[in-house]
Amino acid sequence: MIGNRSGAGSCRKKVAVSALAVLIVAIPTPALAQEADPRPQARLVEVKAVLGFSTFIDNDFIEHAVTGASVRLRLTGRWSIEPQFLYMRAGAHDQDLYLLGNLVYDLDTRGRVTPYWIVGGGILWNRATFGRNREQVFTSRGWHFSGGAGARIRLGKRWSLASEARFGIEPFFQVHAGFGYAF
Repeated sequence: MIGNRSGAGSCRKKVAVSALAVLIVAIPTPALAQEADPRPQARLVEVKAVLGFSTFIDNDFIEHAVTGASVRLRLTGRWSIEPQFLYMRAGAHDQDLYLLGNLVYDLDTRGRVTPYWIVGGGILWNRATFGRNREQVFTSRGWHFSGGAGARIRLGKRWSLASEARFGIEPFFQVHAGFGYAF
């Protein structure tokens, strides 16, 4: 009996040590695999502040400073929609407001840098004043369509920096840089 007890105890110790070894190896492995995964966890919403430059083509190039904000809403792993508001200014006498809807396709989501295509459209409002004393006021409303490419650089788990260039109709060319925070 003493031999059976020591054999049973030895067997229990082996089972306990084996179970402990399996737990030690198995439990941390998924956590380590997640840390080693180069792809960031997909965030569903990103808020972005935008600064940039835009040019209109009339008789001459009319340059505008651009500021605005957007909210990017992820639909799938690569597709997103991005409602955007932009304010463009070419001095105190020429100002534009834009309300846009953009569709974004991420080309590669595996690394720190994510290149993307963007197309969008929306409505614009323009207000300009003319004349010797700026007594003539011109206002208009129209449609805007543009397309282009950009790249977003992850600065951390939630922060990013993005730049993009677009060609379109009203304005003709835009370059933006944006600073984003993902939820």
